[in-house]
Amino acid sequence: MRLSVAWATGLAGLLCTLHGLPEARAAGNGGIALDQFEPAPAGDSFFGVPSPFARGPVTPRIIAMFDYADQPLKVTQEAAAGGPGAVVGRQAFLHLNASLAVQDRLLISALLPIALLQNGDSPRVMGARLASPTSAQVGDLRVGLRVRMLGDDEDPFQLAVGFNLHIPTAPAGSLAGEGTFREQPQLLAGGRFKIGVPFVWSANGGVLIRASDNPSMITYGAGLAASLFNERILFGPEFYAATPIQHGSFMLSGSTATIPANTTTNAELLVGAHIRVYRGLMVGWAAGPGLTRAVGTPDIRFVGSIGWAPGLPVKVEAQADSDGDGVPDLIDACPYAAGPANVDRRRSGCPVVDDDEDGIPNADDACPDKYGVKSANPKLNGCPPRK
Repeated sequence: MRLSVAWATGLAGLLCTLHGLPEARAAGNGGIALDQFEPAPAGDSFFGVPSPFARGPVTPRIIAMFDYADQPLKVTQEAAAGGPGAVVGRQAFLHLNASLAVQDRLLISALLPIALLQNGDSPRVMGARLASPTSAQVGDLRVGLRVRMLGDDEDPFQLAVGFNLHIPTAPAGSLAGEGTFREQPQLLAGGRFKIGVPFVWSANGGVLIRASDNPSMITYGAGLAASLFNERILFGPEFYAATPIQHGSFMLSGSTATIPANTTTNAELLVGAHIRVYRGLMVGWAAGPGLTRAVGTPDIRFVGSIGWAPGLPVKVEAQADSDGDGVPDLIDACPYAAGPANVDRRRSGCPVVDDDEDGIPNADDACPDKYGVKSANPKLNGCPPRK
């Protein structure tokens, strides 16, 4: 807890320092990481809002996530010499996302974005033609570290600190990366609670520190999801945004044109679901609108995912007992009808029916309508003794 307080204090000082800078930092290569969707580490509860969880002793998770953004960068009639148009009309990314949980406290993650689809109208802005991207490009690699500082996995409130480093692996001057390192310290909160049905929530705040002319930003978001069928389905909305904290401009490669970005907030809303299909096999999808007209904010975004992300350990799942019969739902053949445990998993937790009340369930009683006695012979078990 002392570490998390110290981290938060340091973050506050860093934000104040950055806010006082009149201009952005050192010049970069003119690129922009245009895609404002930053996937949460593999295994988190939400698509774009990271959680404080680090679930598993030594548990790897891997997810392939696809996101499609419509009209993420367009110019208006006032700005365009040749009429309005899109610098980037469509942009679709494949995010290769992996994480490793260690001792339920530490999470190591890595994400590689790959722009599969990019196109636009190559409009003229301030007398210069902006060439729209047309080819697939690798984005900037992100590596991350997260430590849960407060709370356990099932608690209503948990707190973690995290740090992401974006490594410049994108081509120079691209709209898939920035050509310089970006650092992102974060404070993350979340938990699980129950009001009728269980819910999962997450919230985060941090700062994206850029080493290019592109302005540094405060990043923040929150999500709330209903956890259904013992966390086999998570469904709910999430919101994420980024607000510039420096006076600076986004530089467009190959042109003298700049886009002021000292007051414009990127903000998006997604509504989606994660579904555990079988054991660790997860699929998910989400969609939602851009809420502002900032650089990189699309009119609408679609997200889909598939991967391997083991959920709660069996010892935690076993706490769920819907009918209160002492047999966990995970091994209860009749989870909504009380019954005793049974070595036969097909009958474990199911009600016992004994019509003749001789203490031998009908399923084992060779004479279910006649009071009888137990017998090692299945054909005589529960039947009246022979005279």
